[in-house]
Amino acid sequence: MDKMQLLSGINILEDLPVSQLKQVDAISTMKTFAPGESIAPASGGSRLYLLKSGQVRLFRAQENGREFTYDILTDGSIFGRTAQLELTDSGTTVEAMQESTVCIIEEDDFQQFLIDHPDVSMAVMQVLSERLQALIRLGEMIALRSVKYRLLYLLLHLSEKKGRRFQEWQSVDLEVTHQDLAQMIGSTRETTSATLKELMNEGYIKREKRFLRRTQHLYVHADKAGTYLHDAG
Repeated sequence: MDKMQLLSGINILEDLPVSQLKQVDAISTMKTFAPGESIAPASGGSRLYLLKSGQVRLFRAQENGREFTYDILTDGSIFGRTAQLELTDSGTTVEAMQESTVCIIEEDDFQQFLIDHPDVSMAVMQVLSERLQALIRLGEMIALRSVKYRLLYLLLHLSEKKGRRFQEWQSVDLEVTHQDLAQMIGSTRETTSATLKELMNEGYIKREKRFLRRTQHLYVHADKAGTYLHDAG
């Protein structure tokens, strides 16, 4: 797959004609990162990243050495920062969770592209607004909700972000560990593991092999989870 095809898969660029995609092609460089590799360190410079394939996590390092993961991004997402636009702030590190390919655009080039294409500017602002609302919601949950509520809300959110519906069940098509989940809900791995077992016993989630694959996938009972979150809210 060539670079033009990759660019057309980015959410904010998917409606652009070929002529404008060529402009993005001219100002961007493509790079692939290995799992665990830092893509955009907290002390990094001003540039934008377009995630074509893979999965990355956005996290902040706390004074006690723990990491707080506040979002996971997948194919088609945008992150990074410039002087006028912060999709990830200066305290955030972006790390590849699996092999990830990104297009990198320097600040000045991206700013000029937004000036020339105001429709893309609006799409970027929509991404920023949605991410801010999700972060506010996550902060409210960590402060006010039980671990069970927070974890079930997160799993349902992740299944909606990247998953497929199988009757009443919705898959979580993201590679996340118990530690990843714990870091996103402000809990410990041990408590998160115990709560996952509780949710499984109560029929809110399940694990099973999909098709001919050997690995197990996590599923959320979307209707049952939604009812619990509504009633508990």
